[in-house]
Amino acid sequence: MGNFKNLSRALAVLLLFFVAMWWRLGAQSPLEAWDEKISFFESAGKTDSLGWYYQLKARHYRAADSLAEWAYCYWDWQSALYDTPADALALLDTVVQTAWRAPKNPEEKEAMLWVHSSRGHHLVRLGKILESISAFELALEIYQDLPPSAFDALEYLFLPLGANYTRIGDNEKARLLYQTAIAKFGEGPQSPALAGVYNNLGLTYWNEGKNKAAIEVFEQGLDCRDLPLRKESLLLLSISQSQWESGRIQEARQGVERSIRLLKTDPTPDEETTDYLSGAYLLLGRILSAENQYQAALDKLQTALDLVIQTWGSGPNRDVAKIWMAIGALHLQTRQAPAAIEAYNQAISRVVPGFKPEGFASLPNTGQLYPENSIYEALEGKAEGLQLLYEQHRDTQLLSIALQCHQLAGQVEGALRRLYLFESSKLTLLSQHRRRTEKAIRIARQLYEASNNPKYLYAAWADAEQAKSILLLESVQRHLFSQQLGPNDTLINKVQDLKKKLAYFECQLLLSPDSELQMEWRQQQQALLLQMDDAEQILASKYPSWATDQYFSGDSILKFRQSMPNYAIIEYFTGKNEVEVFCQLPSGQVHWASLPHADSIAAQTQLLISLLQSRTALQSAEQYRQLAASLFKQIAQPVFRHFDPSVEQLLIIPDGWMAFLPFEALLENESPWTSWSKAPFLLYRYPIHYNYSLAVTSAQKQLPDKAKRLLLQVAPGFAQQQRGLAPLLQSDKETPRGRQLKGPEASVSNLLQEAPQFKIVHLSTHAGVDSAGLLPRVELYDRPAYLPDIYALNLHADLVVLSACQTGLGHIQQGEGVMSLARAFSYAGAKGLVSSLWTINESTTAHLFRFFYRHLKAGASKPLALHQAKLDYLSDPAVPSFQKSPYYWAGLIYLGEEGSITWSSDFSIPWFWLFLGLLSIGGVVFMKMRRGLKRRSS
Repeated sequence: MGNFKNLSRALAVLLLFFVAMWWRLGAQSPLEAWDEKISFFESAGKTDSLGWYYQLKARHYRAADSLAEWAYCYWDWQSALYDTPADALALLDTVVQTAWRAPKNPEEKEAMLWVHSSRGHHLVRLGKILESISAFELALEIYQDLPPSAFDALEYLFLPLGANYTRIGDNEKARLLYQTAIAKFGEGPQSPALAGVYNNLGLTYWNEGKNKAAIEVFEQGLDCRDLPLRKESLLLLSISQSQWESGRIQEARQGVERSIRLLKTDPTPDEETTDYLSGAYLLLGRILSAENQYQAALDKLQTALDLVIQTWGSGPNRDVAKIWMAIGALHLQTRQAPAAIEAYNQAISRVVPGFKPEGFASLPNTGQLYPENSIYEALEGKAEGLQLLYEQHRDTQLLSIALQCHQLAGQVEGALRRLYLFESSKLTLLSQHRRRTEKAIRIARQLYEASNNPKYLYAAWADAEQAKSILLLESVQRHLFSQQLGPNDTLINKVQDLKKKLAYFECQLLLSPDSELQMEWRQQQQALLLQMDDAEQILASKYPSWATDQYFSGDSILKFRQSMPNYAIIEYFTGKNEVEVFCQLPSGQVHWASLPHADSIAAQTQLLISLLQSRTALQSAEQYRQLAASLFKQIAQPVFRHFDPSVEQLLIIPDGWMAFLPFEALLENESPWTSWSKAPFLLYRYPIHYNYSLAVTSAQKQLPDKAKRLLLQVAPGFAQQQRGLAPLLQSDKETPRGRQLKGPEASVSNLLQEAPQFKIVHLSTHAGVDSAGLLPRVELYDRPAYLPDIYALNLHADLVVLSACQTGLGHIQQGEGVMSLARAFSYAGAKGLVSSLWTINESTTAHLFRFFYRHLKAGASKPLALHQAKLDYLSDPAVPSFQKSPYYWAGLIYLGEEGSITWSSDFSIPWFWLFLGLLSIGGVVFMKMRRGLKRRSS
């Protein structure tokens, strides 16, 4: 009976519950009821039930064609799952993938803006940086198309997107984004809301090692009005970082300690405060490490690690990896190799998902890698730890693993470089790659000496190859591919047209760095670069070989000699402590010499170059004789002593400061001579030519012969000293007869239009660089042509002759080479070129070029024709003895592939058309006379 009463009561309560629910549902709309349930289940943490009601709302809004509310429904749902970013991201991806139409009004566009920006945020948390960048860029595109709204673009768009660009090293792109945000911010450049933007903008300079510029920007951030405590501490921390790297250690320590004090007084500390404190303790640990306070430094680094894990958890995280790398560097300083390796393993595991280190030999596989700065930094650090452990135990297996670390780091660097939009970011990365390559070559050297296995020689040689002229190589390969496709490919034509448009803005940026229009020019430049990137991605999808890396491996080097029989191939790599010299003989023998005292060799080389560039300095030959013979013994003899009679010519790949040295002016011995023509120049022993790398040489060899016309001479003359330039009176004596652009016709536009049609392009003009070597230019009648102008050319030339001063000079860009006019013409598609290393004598040059073209016309290869021209010049009795010093002839060098030119009449020359016209007129007259005779006889 009691059980029956209890059951009756339960049924009554249930009935009352359903009645109450029926009444409430009648009083509420379905949306209100669902929202109430969502609020209840969200507070209870019941995500399954929560999802049921969000799905009901989503179906309702889709049925009502309410795109904005439908998107916000999913956005609200993902915010409830914030702590599980993969689940939150899946919901936002549903919006992107299943939206039934594009947004039509500002409200709908703003909803999609929130979706894409939140996707970018979650993707960062999952370590998917590239996908995050794509999401934020979609959000930026929508934002730029919206009228002003309540969306906080600084916080949710500009700062995270710029941080992503900086994270992968694309500093120029990040810088432009932040500068745009500051310039367009309605509350003015001193708004406290911009403090974080100034901080991140300064970091783009700091990443490039430009600490002075970085500090100036950080201080602009400190000048913002009503600066929040956290932002002030963040900017102080960033200034301290730059001060420390500039050697101002005491100032840096004071700044970071002040930053810590400020953060500890934060009345409402949260994740952001903890994150900033972690960064401050990280920097303080590094400073203490630099002061050799190792235990105190380790304590601070451990505090930083605890704080960042407290903020972000122990899963994959770039900030955690950075702290582990600092701990690893500290252990390297104290020569604790096992602890250092373990720390770098921890760092790698925090940025490479799926990598679980199990010991010293553990390495991620290539499929796990992706473009991220921290990955190659951690791999480089682990390689140093392994090398230190080798020094302690002499186990070459440790060196082999270290070399693999460098090879994996190189893969990551290559992937990063392909992502970058701006050349400046690519060059910064190449400079870092160059520094790391020196370490890799040193490891390969130790393995080679321990095993005598030539695979390590070729591995080191391949590393040296990939540390120079990579951007030039990519350009030559693109020219090769473009010419194989032909002129009718619309995408190729689009890329070429974009290059020409880019040249204008890049010249303006170079020539007017302080202009108020800089920001506008940079935005135009970026827009064009983005269009070019889109076109190239389509080309890559259509033609996979367009984007395929074709860098030289050890096997490529081994096979290369087959394409150049009778050549000895010599390649240099100038390191900080040693100069590495690699050599391959026609027989296939290979040799590797490591020359110590790189600084001393560099100083002697630069002194010899300064002598060669001075006509008066060479009037007394004694200093030159000693120096040129000494350098021959140091940089050439170590490989020359292995030469056999099969060596007939030399291809030299110089490096760094060696690029300005004409090797043929070195002396084989110090024996005195009675006249310059009797000096034991290396010129007398071997024809020598040069190039930027073996890979560039190989690519140039494959460029097809497309030009239909033979010779174009561009000779402005400057007869009336236009623009203050001295008249050039010997131009007509330099070349055989061909198409000439003289005087006003020798303009930049005419060069760009006509040069692609000719096999030989000969420029008889002035050229030069500024004092820092940063603005190489070739003078034309209307204005100078700068590097961007020349890059935009689409040459099909077998040969470009730069009969002008200093065309081989320019700024040495670590990791790429000399940024000279000569390189620019190679970049534009020339298969080979003659350039000058210093100010050349006009009359002597005309004399040399007459010999040069005579041999070229007779069928000699391009480098052999220049070599023979120099010999003819030195043996010519009409040349005064003093004009046979190397000042007059050694400055002209040949760079490129070694082919010859098929010399044929240029049917475009006026004499041919005149003859053809006379012949036609004669034919017409003859026919009329013949008809007249026929009529008369009739």
